[in-house]
Amino acid sequence: MEMGSSVKRYIRLFKYDFKNTIRCNYLMFIFTVVLAVIGCMYFKGKVHNNYENMKFIESRQELKDAYPDIDFSEYDNYKGAGIADYQLYMFRGMDKITKRELNSNTKIEIPVMFIGMAVILSFMTGKFLFKNGNYTTIVRTKSRPAWILSKLICNMLAIALVYIITAFTGWIFSNKEVTLGIQTCKSIMGIDRADLNITGFNVILIMVMLPCLSAIAVAQIQIMISLAVNEIAAFVVSIGIYIFSVFYKTMWLPASGCMVQRFSYFMDSGFDVKSIVFYDIILIIVCVIADIFIMRRKNILD
Repeated sequence: MEMGSSVKRYIRLFKYDFKNTIRCNYLMFIFTVVLAVIGCMYFKGKVHNNYENMKFIESRQELKDAYPDIDFSEYDNYKGAGIADYQLYMFRGMDKITKRELNSNTKIEIPVMFIGMAVILSFMTGKFLFKNGNYTTIVRTKSRPAWILSKLICNMLAIALVYIITAFTGWIFSNKEVTLGIQTCKSIMGIDRADLNITGFNVILIMVMLPCLSAIAVAQIQIMISLAVNEIAAFVVSIGIYIFSVFYKTMWLPASGCMVQRFSYFMDSGFDVKSIVFYDIILIIVCVIADIFIMRRKNILD
């Protein structure tokens, strides 16, 4: 009987937390839509301009001979970019920025989508405890572990929703074909190597679910520091992880997994997908255990 009442209390808590998560983060979801639409419109324009340039080159034999590596047949039945192209552009991130590039006149494309997503997710996670239901609900649930687990699950769902919104926006703008254009990757995104076998469910798995999993791992670190220190320090650490990931290509910085371009599918020395999944899951489990441990000993009246 006691177990049944505990389950009912937890279900009520989870429903309360989930509703609060949506209510408290609706502005972040709106910002996500705006960011995704701007990103898709920008990419759509670049794809169209690239198509016009390629057709112009193809119409001039002297220019066509100067680009023997370009497969102009890809533009014969132009329908715009496919779903995979949009997902790759939205979640690609970038290759690491080196000191040589910073000290030279090399043009560096700022990963606007990556930075925008980092700010949205870090801000959303930063207030998950302090705006999304306060400590008084612990009294009603009569369980600190249940309280923190409910918050953690709702935060994970909120992050997943951000990625779903972004991916769905890309789907709307695409030609609805699950394709990956090699010339699009080369000309627009600067990716010389792309696995054209990425189709169907693999597009969702590699380009949406894996970055989402890595973002959840970063959020768990932020939440753990929020509980152990404070939310400001946690926010700084979270943003720091994303920024350092731009300059250092290592899987030990979990935000690197948010950049699809760094996977082995698109880079000879890229990350192994299985290793990223394993590392993220282990990191999430460790952080969740640490959160429960901290909550058991935390003075919530302090």
